[in-house]
Amino acid sequence: MVIREIHPKVGNAEYLPSKTLGSTTAPLVKILRDGHYGVILTEAEMVRLTTWIDSNCQYYGSYWGAKNFRFRELPNFRPTVNFEEAIQKKTPLLGEAK
Repeated sequence: MVIREIHPKVGNAEYLPSKTLGSTTAPLVKILRDGHYGVILTEAEMVRLTTWIDSNCQYYGSYWGAKNFRFRELPNFRPTVNFEEAIQKKTPLLGEAK
């Protein structure tokens, strides 16, 4: 169940019906399911897309590393990380990308 605040900081809340938010209401998913210029996504691609939408459309796979394109020459520019690296608590030092 999803709880929405009616008056933030006051604590009033109400339950939202299931499938009120997220990929179930996303216009992009509806367009693709209805067939957009003949585009047909596989089941795996649709799962990947809806998971991305439901996770708040994250752009980068990691919270660390140089992300601005002007830093593209640095060794830690937009690093590809594995799960263990993504959940570590210590931020790698600049230039220590794997």
